[in-house]
Amino acid sequence: MISAKFRDRLSLFSLLVMIGGSILGLLAFVGAVAIAVDNGADVATVVGRALAASVKFAVACILAGGALRLLVSIDARLEARA
Repeated sequence: MISAKFRDRLSLFSLLVMIGGSILGLLAFVGAVAIAVDNGADVATVVGRALAASVKFAVACILAGGALRLLVSIDARLEARA
């Protein structure tokens, strides 16, 4: 079992991963499209690829943060039971 202080910090970190990862994915999408427009590339192709990569990254961050949050919750319940 982990301490309550460490559990709170892990819980905060999991929220940071979920929210921050989604925001970072959105910023990466906007950045990729802006760079493509500046370079004169085919915007439709770049938007499609950037959107796919951003969605994959955001979903991975949400799942990773959710899994960490689940493990912290399980630990808290086991500690409360003991």
